[in-house]
Amino acid sequence: MKYNSEAFENFKKSISFIEKSYCQIKTPRTDKSGEFTSEEFDIFCEEHSIYRELTASYTSEQNRL
Repeated sequence: MKYNSEAFENFKKSISFIEKSYCQIKTPRTDKSGEFTSEEFDIFCEEHSIYRELTASYTSEQNRL
């Protein structure tokens, strides 16, 4: 990914690939960056029954497995 503005399109492609190949995504964790908090992103997640957990920026400790 060259630009942060590409994050949403890459997210949609990834979700599509993962759901076709493996399973349904339920709860991804993202920080509160602008590319992950847009209204378009919220609508997409709601339409696909994806609940997002927002973490504080620069806290890798919150990204548990």
